[in-house]
Amino acid sequence: MLPAANPNAIKALDTAHSWVGSISPVGVSTYAEEEARNIWQAGNAAFMRNWPYAYALGADPKSGVSGKFDVTILPKGGETGKNPACLGGWQLMVSAYSKVPDAAAELVRYLSSTAKTDRYSLLDPFFQPGRLCTVTRMCSQKTLFLRSC
Repeated sequence: MLPAANPNAIKALDTAHSWVGSISPVGVSTYAEEEARNIWQAGNAAFMRNWPYAYALGADPKSGVSGKFDVTILPKGGETGKNPACLGGWQLMVSAYSKVPDAAAELVRYLSSTAKTDRYSLLDPFFQPGRLCTVTRMCSQKTLFLRSC
């Protein structure tokens, strides 16, 4: 909950609320990930925040928004604000109840290894790696989705 004494927060919420029913569909606050993507991809919403896979679906020539959108960083609050992160993750971990914790830990190490994350980034240009060394290599190669590097 936002403090009521913050006039900038109230103004931002009022502005976003005014978009509902105009540039955002009425049900926008109830949509799950795919519902939001489908409405945006059909051309019925001005904005969408989603995972990188949605870029390829929107860019598909059969999509209603193909060639009509771009991606950018999330906006920051004022001159001194910071842009929020939007990178999720696969949250690889080993359950405390695993019957084979050593094997499970080895699988996590393998799937998150530099060699594997580098390979994923080559196979899928929308893959967002969790290893800084892979991100650095992708940026130096100007991989499509990491344009802000």
